[in-house]
Amino acid sequence: GLMIFSFFMEIITRAPEFIHSNRTYVTKIIFPIDILDWVLVGAAAFKLAAAMILLAVFLALATWELPVAMLLAPIVIAPLAILCVGLGWLFSALGTYIRDIQQVLVTLGPVMMFVSPIFYDINQVPEGLRPVFWFNPLTFILETLRGLLFFDRSVNWVAYGGYWLVALTVFYCGYAFFQRARRGFADVV
Repeated sequence: GLMIFSFFMEIITRAPEFIHSNRTYVTKIIFPIDILDWVLVGAAAFKLAAAMILLAVFLALATWELPVAMLLAPIVIAPLAILCVGLGWLFSALGTYIRDIQQVLVTLGPVMMFVSPIFYDINQVPEGLRPVFWFNPLTFILETLRGLLFFDRSVNWVAYGGYWLVALTVFYCGYAFFQRARRGFADVV
């Protein structure tokens, strides 16, 4: 759970300052700056992949069998990566104009960690609050991976398809917002 949370928070907390950090691409070079958020997600995904390999090795040593369910992990995580690219575009554009948004997101990080089912199962949440917890973008991914790796559950493919729809919507909206906001990046940076 912490690996997925770290992947998500690295993107969310680094995105607001990413345009300012790469100002030469914005002001001096003709460069497709929307690629920068793909780089951000790719770097976080590389760290996540290394952590997942270590987890697979640990599970293989602990159970004396290869964790076959680990092969589904990239498929389960894929819509989260797409959602993170969309959020990265959104927060990159906002962070270019509103410099303090990064501090707000860093402050919300611990809150996000405790409202995500990292340290507990979603079934331990009071039944009346569970629908609210499912609005958390990490809940479905965390619960699905936990079920796959530790409890021999399968993926709920209908919910997975719904998660893809949400991820693609956030991706598209983030890209559209980024394209509108990018016109003024050179002036602000």
